[in-house]
Amino acid sequence: MDRQTEITTPGALLNEKGDLARPGFSRALVQEYRRADVKVSPLRIKEWDYYIITNDSFGVALTIADNSYMGLISASVMEFEKPWEQTTTVLTAIPMGK
Repeated sequence: MDRQTEITTPGALLNEKGDLARPGFSRALVQEYRRADVKVSPLRIKEWDYYIITNDSFGVALTIADNSYMGLISASVMEFEKPWEQTTTVLTAIPMGK
């Protein structure tokens, strides 16, 4: 069985070729991401943050995304016992890393 490597020391996320500098996982934000290090067309870069907070009854999910050609801000509220959910999303055009 393969074991993953835990990364605990600071460093760049991507190397000069745009590949992962040190494959593995971190329990904290120790690797530095720089959009300029990604070696693809700017229209192919997808960046997002996703947060979810839940308990046995309710949940709240938040997404902020920059997909280069489209930006997205979304919030969802969920009730698990009914079940019920409501999502509101705002889209923007061509944020390109703004």
